Amino acid sequence: MNLNSDSTQHIVVDTDCSNASADPYQAVSCSFYDELEALATLHRLCTIRYRTETSEVVGIESKIIDLYTANKSEFLKLQDGTEIRLDRLISVDGKPVCFTNC
Repeated sequence: MNLNSDSTQHIVVDTDCSNASADPYQAVSCSFYDELEALATLHRLCTIRYRTETSEVVGIESKIIDLYTANKSEFLKLQDGTEIRLDRLISVDGKPVCFTNC
């Protein structure tokens, strides 16, 4: 997998809740969420792997600037404006996402 070095080519992932019932949100663990908050607070560049709505795996390097909840789902927002629903994450800085059932 190649990391996309052009931050303008990132996409917004699943911020529309119109199909939320078809794809219910699965919460990440509190400890994983805390780690995401720490990365956002430190303004540190990190490597993020996630799946798009079409299950394409994307890898990017960016800074997490915000974590928020919308429509009963949690999201992170990256420096370039990309928004990713947390249950679409695969890993952050090589650490696999952990869900509440981990």
